Amino acid sequence: MIVIVYQVELKLLVPGVLGKEMRLHPVNILFFTLATATLFGLLGVFLAVPAAALVQIVIDEFYLQPRKVDHAAIDREAAALVEDKT
Repeated sequence: MIVIVYQVELKLLVPGVLGKEMRLHPVNILFFTLATATLFGLLGVFLAVPAAALVQIVIDEFYLQPRKVDHAAIDREAAALVEDKT
């Protein structure tokens, strides 16, 4: 019985809580845990969540970051459209 409770905690609760605190999906945490454990053994298990957080930050900052928008040009186009309709 203790083994079942431990497995449920390890496989479901820990990734869920860590994911919520670090804004990571639990599947990402499980994937990184398995990948780093396969590559680096026990050290990889300990570094899995920080590695997942680092990858998430890199993706957010360099890939998903909104592009620089020229707000002045957009405002000019919007003003021209409004003037044409009135």
